[in-house]
Amino acid sequence: MIKGTKEVKVNMLLLKGVVIPGATKKGLEAFANRVLRDSKTQVPLDRGDLQRSTKTEDIKGGIRAGYDVKYAARQHEELRWNHKNGRKAKYLEDPLKQNTRKMPKDVGIFIKRKLK
Repeated sequence: MIKGTKEVKVNMLLLKGVVIPGATKKGLEAFANRVLRDSKTQVPLDRGDLQRSTKTEDIKGGIRAGYDVKYAARQHEELRWNHKNGRKAKYLEDPLKQNTRKMPKDVGIFIKRKLK
């Protein structure tokens, strides 16, 4: 076998959208859960309602992850509000940026399992 053939095969399957059903989705779910887990240490905390409201859902072409209370977006964007104990605005955006390089690995693990 020519070196790199397996990687080319995986890339071709991804480009065609023929990756074994569920593998990419499971990888994206794993990545979304990683981001949410990391964000829980940064999310503003009063009674814990916001922190407990994490939600993931399937959407066309991927996974949507975030917090599901009416004030979550405002808490996320309001940079002038003061929060205690290392809690802060951008509690979802920052963990997403910090973990972006890990997404291919999270997705790749599930694809490799299906190709074996």
